[in-house]
Amino acid sequence: MDPRRRERTARLLLAPLVLALLAAAAVAPWSAPFCVDNRTYLEMTEGVARHGLPYTLNGPVERMPELQARWNQRDGPRLWGSYLPGYPYLAAPLYLLGGARALTRANIALLAALALVVFALGRRVTGDPLSGTAAAYGALVGTHVWTFSHDVSPYSLVVTALTGSTLLALRALDEQGPGAHRYALCSGALAAIALAAHGLALPMGLATVALLGLLRRDGEAPLWPRGPSRGSLVRGAWALLPVALVLSAIAALNHQRFHDWNPLSTGACPWRSCASTYSDPQGSGMLSHNAPVLLWAAATAALGWLLRGSRRGLAVVLAGALLALAPPSLLRERALAVATLAVAFLVDLSRVELGLWRPPDGVGNYLGPWVVKSLLQSSPMVALALLVSPEGARERRAVSLLALPGALLVGTLVLRTNVTPLHALGYPFVNLRYLAPLLPPVVVLAVWALRAHPWGPRRVAAVALLALALGVWFARAESDLAPFRRMVVLRAPLALALAAFALGVRARLAPAGVLARVLAPAAAALAVSYALAVNTGVDLRAWVRERQSHQRRLEHVARATPSRFALLGWAGGNGIDAALSLRAERDIEYADIAEVERLENARRLVDHWSDQGRPVFVMLPPPVVSPWPDVTVEPVDAEYSLYRMRRR
Repeated sequence: MDPRRRERTARLLLAPLVLALLAAAAVAPWSAPFCVDNRTYLEMTEGVARHGLPYTLNGPVERMPELQARWNQRDGPRLWGSYLPGYPYLAAPLYLLGGARALTRANIALLAALALVVFALGRRVTGDPLSGTAAAYGALVGTHVWTFSHDVSPYSLVVTALTGSTLLALRALDEQGPGAHRYALCSGALAAIALAAHGLALPMGLATVALLGLLRRDGEAPLWPRGPSRGSLVRGAWALLPVALVLSAIAALNHQRFHDWNPLSTGACPWRSCASTYSDPQGSGMLSHNAPVLLWAAATAALGWLLRGSRRGLAVVLAGALLALAPPSLLRERALAVATLAVAFLVDLSRVELGLWRPPDGVGNYLGPWVVKSLLQSSPMVALALLVSPEGARERRAVSLLALPGALLVGTLVLRTNVTPLHALGYPFVNLRYLAPLLPPVVVLAVWALRAHPWGPRRVAAVALLALALGVWFARAESDLAPFRRMVVLRAPLALALAAFALGVRARLAPAGVLARVLAPAAAALAVSYALAVNTGVDLRAWVRERQSHQRRLEHVARATPSRFALLGWAGGNGIDAALSLRAERDIEYADIAEVERLENARRLVDHWSDQGRPVFVMLPPPVVSPWPDVTVEPVDAEYSLYRMRRR
């Protein structure tokens, strides 16, 4: 196929994905936040839209601290949202136009932009537009990057901006003269947008900027043996400029919010249960906790670098590093904790004790009817990224930019061993959300590796049909509770990932053998089909149902409440978060029961609201009984546990 026809075919095949995402964005009905995190982003966005600053008001918080909500930091009557403010500022204009629903639709529409960026990235790395199309489908359908796009959340923005930053960094390394500086500046600007939106972007964004300053183009003379060149340092400086400006602006805003010049500060721990949920000891806390492991890793890496020209020397360094872990010690204990967390994020967390329901055989952790998965269990095809073998300097630069920032993100996440496994993983389903930014580049690497196998139209059609059949089978079940299904969801993808990787390695060693011609391509195709099927037949279906449930909760509360009222209940889960998106159009004050610890302690709030003339509603699991003889509790909506409190 000639190049022009190949390009047209690739764009034609990409069009249905982009159009489907835009159509989904146009019709998405959801405006109810899924959990307390998303509700906090909504409150910060509402604050920017109303006041120009990311704070909310919830009554006399300075006199009644129980009105303080989770993830809000009190300063006088203001409740400053504790998250980074970049997303609320970008979302505020859309919020003014269409409320919370407009933000959800914009996040889904961002996925269409992400598909185009991944297409361009895959085409540039592989030199093949059809591979770019395959990467776009793999990243958008075969992984969970879309999972939290259906809400008021910065993840769509962060993933799209970081992927675009990687693409522009590659362009900067391929261009000459002022063009390289412009691309480096734009790469840094996108990294800065991601950094301003979520602290999770820090490892990948800074790594991309650093690589621009370290990687040399062909023919550039190093300033010292094997070091960066003058040109690379200039590119790195251009990329760093917007990052420094954005971090400076956030530092100034954080000084107003939390009296702290740290641009990544979220203020003091904002709510009562910080101690019990280990939300506070992050950042420097996890670094000091893992100092033995970090020193061991740094010493091993330094010695390996010094002896990189000697195989015998490298073997001695590796053996010494492993022997240091052999005797019982603090180093061994902390290293084992880091390794356990890495396995939980990437391979399997079914045997990690998370405090969730577990079947009698101990395999799997359940959140509702669905089993919680790791990265390989959700997308076994990402194992193929390990098969990429760059040959020239340009290819090595591309692999560095695609792989190293994601590796640094994983390295940052697995240092969260100073908290319990449940909170180190970020609570089930969040563990996959934390890994979302690294997935588009990793999928591009996987598609790059897949090019070693023949991929004609028949094989592509077979993968699509198998994915469709598996997806339909997955979607027919109402839960993951059946033992056979649990094995298919948890064990089958790991077997596929291992088989695809091992057979791929074997095929490189004997490219003319039957393994290379038959089994290796078949294993790779199965891994791709499974990833497409499980992310649509299980995760997309379950997530859409959950969003619909929260939307129905919002609609029921909207019908049952007046334009001005007060609300008591739990934040998070199936609590009050969905209902609180009504604050965009109604006068609502609310309190999280966690802040008063139990309903009996909320009497001051009930009296305060009743004296204001606000009807007081409660959303708690039944039965809800009044703890006071002069206050009655009347059911309003049994389906969603909505009650009305009245003083006699």
